Amino acid sequence: MINSINRINILYTPYKINTKQIDEIQNTDKILYRQNVSSFQLLNSLKAQKLISFGKIDDIVKIAIENREINKTFVPTPDKLIRKISDIAEIKAGEIILEPSAGQGHIIEYLKSNFGDSVKIDAVEINKTLRKSLKERNINCIAEDILKYNPGEIYDKILMNPPFGKLEFSTHVLHCYNLLKPGGKLVAIIPNPPFKCYEKYEITKLKAKYGIHSAIKNFLKLIELIKNPNICSHFETLPKGIFKTGDISANIDTRLLVLNKPVNN
Repeated sequence: MINSINRINILYTPYKINTKQIDEIQNTDKILYRQNVSSFQLLNSLKAQKLISFGKIDDIVKIAIENREINKTFVPTPDKLIRKISDIAEIKAGEIILEPSAGQGHIIEYLKSNFGDSVKIDAVEINKTLRKSLKERNINCIAEDILKYNPGEIYDKILMNPPFGKLEFSTHVLHCYNLLKPGGKLVAIIPNPPFKCYEKYEITKLKAKYGIHSAIKNFLKLIELIKNPNICSHFETLPKGIFKTGDISANIDTRLLVLNKPVNN
């Protein structure tokens, strides 16, 4: 947990914290400790909202608690990986692109800076604090929950870093695959699951670990897509530690997955 002094140093320049607010920050740490909310989660909420004052401590704590469950699995995509997935996607002018778990908008900002208005980019983000931040930066946030968003096969490219926990990435990838146009391409960062189960999976062990039938079912469906050479064109193990960026240290084993929607599906 980041202590009060470190947090003051981190935030001093952008948020202009004054001496009087130091006591409020220290009190906030005590409140967060009781509520089981980490200071890092609080920092994410503050940055996303561009708050410049710690005056309303109760509101800040409420925001942090509200986002606690989502933040447990939230890991932003590092810049070098964003460049890689953008290159693999082979984005062209006139295409419609979806980022279904937009988070802080790192992928979208990269696409906007490199492709400008030549492409249309849609974003979906379930965290209302992050969604508000996206909208304030003129990012086209069209929905809250990607699993409830069903516009049909309208996207040329989908770039995604879905939630990893409890095999839920499988459900997100399968759902988004159905939103691709025929001939479209999905590029996703997914975790290396237990038991080496992309190569040889053991259903009994999966059930024992997760106990979620629908998640296991979707995971097995995803494996079938990965095994299909007409659909899966790229399945790369990413270097360990690739998600270690700045204040974030996420030691996650991941893979880069590319799924193509056949023209005659």
